[in-house]
Amino acid sequence: MNVVKRETLEERITRLESIIEQNNLITVDAVLGVYDELVTLREEIAVSKGTNDNA
Repeated sequence: MNVVKRETLEERITRLESIIEQNNLITVDAVLGVYDELVTLREEIAVSKGTNDNA
């Protein structure tokens, strides 16, 4: 006979908080990756224009 263990409310909350935390870390990593690429592109544009002004 298979016994299915039901999660307690506390276990569900902990599991869902963990999922949210993991997703937040993935989102932060993605945003930092895009930001890094943006900075690189700005630097490349500045070099192509012959200036160090990255604004």
